[in-house]
Amino acid sequence: MSISVQEAKNPKRKKGRQSLEQRFNAAWQRLIKQQQKNMHLQAEIRQFAEEVERRIGAQEQRCNAAQYRLIEHLMKFYTRKSLPDWQREALLDWIYAHFQTLSSNPFAGDLDLVGLQKKIGDVIVQIHPEFLEDEYQEPDTEPSQGHKNHKARAERSGTEDMFADLFTEFDRDEDDDEFLEQEELDLDALFEEFFQERHLEEEQDRKNINQFLKTSAINKMFRQIVKVLHPDREQDPEQRELKNQLMAELVSARDDNDIPKIFSLYHDHVGESPLGQLKDKAELEKVTMLLQRQYEFLRDDERQIFADNPRDGIIYQRFFHSRKAKVDAGIKQHLLEIEQLCEEQALFVTQITSLSKLKPFLEARFNQQYDEDDDEDWDNVLF
Repeated sequence: MSISVQEAKNPKRKKGRQSLEQRFNAAWQRLIKQQQKNMHLQAEIRQFAEEVERRIGAQEQRCNAAQYRLIEHLMKFYTRKSLPDWQREALLDWIYAHFQTLSSNPFAGDLDLVGLQKKIGDVIVQIHPEFLEDEYQEPDTEPSQGHKNHKARAERSGTEDMFADLFTEFDRDEDDDEFLEQEELDLDALFEEFFQERHLEEEQDRKNINQFLKTSAINKMFRQIVKVLHPDREQDPEQRELKNQLMAELVSARDDNDIPKIFSLYHDHVGESPLGQLKDKAELEKVTMLLQRQYEFLRDDERQIFADNPRDGIIYQRFFHSRKAKVDAGIKQHLLEIEQLCEEQALFVTQITSLSKLKPFLEARFNQQYDEDDDEDWDNVLF
């Protein structure tokens, strides 16, 4: 909706006044488009996610269950005493990679990931009880002696990093590591301070806008809309109900400082342009700035839409395309890939029943991670 008034008759004032009107209309149009975009995006994400879930949800859950069983299967080898440290490092890396993938999958909500995390932690502690000590430090006194020492050093640092990452994945219990717990408290305090400051700023903005609405022409527009929409003056029951709804929207817009909504109601029901009331140049300038600011808030809201429902947001960002054929092709390819992966994981659990059969895979994973000159392609076996 473009809001404008008739051109001024005075040509000397026309240019300046028209320029300000153009700025107002540009801010208005941009804000309305962003409002519509946000509303459409919210509905589109939900509807699209439901459709994708209907098409791939069952297969995703089967594949996630297979990956869960694979992690449990790999954990059985971690405590084997005959497993060298550098291979144990490669195994932990493998377990951790699968756990990370599983915990970030939007279709894994039916799995007990917290329980699985605890099982992994218990298995690691059997081999590395020192990780539970508050001030554990291992001196690096071992000299560099070829590939084995290189692997041993990698094992120490990598295992510690993955162990720490694993146990900060979810909320910690009160009896867990005190140092990390204190870090969480400090971080919570930092966020609380930030949001308190943000809240104070927003509260001050709200007060400023409230004061402006009470003293500006917008307050006059509000009263004019009330006169037109007051349900007590309506005899027809259906029209009275409609006006009740519109009055509720108007009051909500006032309480929420939703200036665009007030303008829309004024334009639609009073039948005049808000610019006809905003005759003061300074006031029009201030309203235009408010519209621009509200547009920025709506842009933030658009980015927040994905965070408000992370599961649907992940699905939307992964599969959405403006062309349906592209969506169908992407889903078909994804189903083929996860079906193949599911079969590979199930086959691995069936076939790799001993440490001797597992070790070649661990060797390959270690070489892939730490040996930059290794040109072998293990992509087909390192799922």
